[in-house]
Amino acid sequence: MEYLWVDRICIVQDGPEKEAQLSNMAAIYANSYATIVAAQGADAAHGPKGIRGITEPRNIYQRIVGEDSSAFRPKVSLEFNSQPYSSGLCWTFQEQLFSRRKIVFQDQAVNWECHCVAWHEGQRCSAGEVYRPCDKKPSDVYGFNNAPWPDFYRYSRLVSLYNRREISYPEDAIDAFAGVISTLSLTFQGGFISGLPQMFFDCALLWQPYEPVLRRRAIKHPQEKVCLPSWSWVGWQGDIDCLSLRSGYDYMRKNPDKYDETDHSIWNKGSLCTTSTVIWHRIEESDGKQTIKIPGHLHREDSVHPDHNDLALPAGWTRHICKESGRPFFRHKCDPTQEFWYPIPLQDPKPAHVSPVYASFISCRTKRAFVRAGSAFSNPETSKCVCAELRDENENWIGILRLPSSEWNCDMVNVRHELIELSAGFVLDQKIESVSFDEWHHPDCPRTSGLYEFYNVMSILRENGVAYRKAVGRVTKMAWEDLPTEDIEVILG
Repeated sequence: MEYLWVDRICIVQDGPEKEAQLSNMAAIYANSYATIVAAQGADAAHGPKGIRGITEPRNIYQRIVGEDSSAFRPKVSLEFNSQPYSSGLCWTFQEQLFSRRKIVFQDQAVNWECHCVAWHEGQRCSAGEVYRPCDKKPSDVYGFNNAPWPDFYRYSRLVSLYNRREISYPEDAIDAFAGVISTLSLTFQGGFISGLPQMFFDCALLWQPYEPVLRRRAIKHPQEKVCLPSWSWVGWQGDIDCLSLRSGYDYMRKNPDKYDETDHSIWNKGSLCTTSTVIWHRIEESDGKQTIKIPGHLHREDSVHPDHNDLALPAGWTRHICKESGRPFFRHKCDPTQEFWYPIPLQDPKPAHVSPVYASFISCRTKRAFVRAGSAFSNPETSKCVCAELRDENENWIGILRLPSSEWNCDMVNVRHELIELSAGFVLDQKIESVSFDEWHHPDCPRTSGLYEFYNVMSILRENGVAYRKAVGRVTKMAWEDLPTEDIEVILG
């Protein structure tokens, strides 16, 4: 191996090429022969232990083996053997996700990890184990499937896994995820805006915390402008509920985690549907106000149209009929094994690089209403956060907010909230939906004729003419349309 790449040395922090190099992190790890992981120290100033004359010695128990007692084998506890290399740092997420092979210096030992196997120093292995052919895909282990189509399901899982990690400087949160965004941009039309995919922007705005989250604030240079918007998960530290994003992948008929082509079982992911009701714009100093195009669900209605057989399909798509239900589903020639409920926009086979957009502000014209948050409640079936009941001026229950806290007496309960409309939605009255809806078992939650219809709303806090996310929730369709709403222009920061 002729070349060595070291992130701390090769990425110049104040250099003009920093953004391009951060976006290229996925390719750097994926195309390297192996990644050396120095996981024994607290920071980059610590190297692997046991390098004579340079670093401190290892403290590892050894077992004498061999008839002449001349060989030594490290003695590693079973507890350690069962724990694969894992780090709770944001900056190591892409390293673990994309590296083909890892040589891990962890605790007092050295481990080998690849997508086929994990070995620790001194492990007994037969020749058959060492030289057996690899029959696994990298995505089987690391949860990343570089599909030729936009995989919003995979995106939601990666966000959840990443955002629960720690980072020394919160303003670096989006930089440490740049390699993932760059890779996904190859298939997501329009790329990403501050961590949210443009083609599913309305659904991505509905992210919810699974556990209490904290607002990220700049530490290194607090006075400088950084990209930590309240409307994106990037602006918050904590575990994101990937199920709160599932309306974004309602086009997927089969679970992409099922790699067995003979398994034609249907993925029972629920019936949650989100419909755009507002037009969003991103605001940047460089190019002003730009409309956010959301084409992800463009063909959703075509799939249930009475004359769907007569509708022309986008290039490369074929229509099929489910034998059990008679409902149409679709395949695309780029991946004949994956099935979709309706066609989605696809990138060119060799798309040009789409640079991620770092926008702190978005705007829209939408409806606003003022309501009161009543008592707090929790639903352990859905999350570890506290929710607040929403009530109208007559004290009628009209919806809920999921709060970014687990405190029952937090300052968002029993107070007046300014709500803005984000989108509309509906879901069928079926048991599987209860794991995603905090209000599902509330006696006043209406599921008329087997359908629950609602508007997605955001509670906002205003500062100097800019609105900031406090919490997101739902108001029943009938209640929202009966409330005294008004049309307003709003800028979210």
